[in-house]
Amino acid sequence: MSEINEQTIEVLKSMVDDLVLKMGVSAKTVVKIDKKEGEDIVCLNIEADEANHLIGQRGNNLCALQHLIKVFLKRKGEAEIPFYIDVNNYRQEKEEHLQFLARDTAEKVNRINKEISLRPMTAYERRIVHMSLAEDERVETESIGEDPNRKLVVKPKSSC
Repeated sequence: MSEINEQTIEVLKSMVDDLVLKMGVSAKTVVKIDKKEGEDIVCLNIEADEANHLIGQRGNNLCALQHLIKVFLKRKGEAEIPFYIDVNNYRQEKEEHLQFLARDTAEKVNRINKEISLRPMTAYERRIVHMSLAEDERVETESIGEDPNRKLVVKPKSSC
């Protein structure tokens, strides 16, 4: 990955603005630099009244939008930089909710000493739960099943 530069950020923002405009959605894109897992990552948060159209069911449209921008950026020959697209802070709120769900589930598993299966999740969602519980010495996590019904199981850590 290349280091983040202002020119690439401007190209990225312009691509997002153009695509959203072509979708017929009135929006404003706000750029910020986040730290994720110790690395800088560009966040392009689209602020829009018609957020549901951009987000889609379970965030599917948002994922597709991000994929399109990644493809456009590559075709344009721009430097690859780490980035993600958000809409009205949907991803941020989703991540916070999943972290809460992970902690709450770990507490229940610890209390009842039985595994708990969570609803089917995307790879992105499962990763957030796995990462949230990675340091919890009381429980372990495992993904089971096949996509799109792949789910995460939280279980008591076996003490051998």
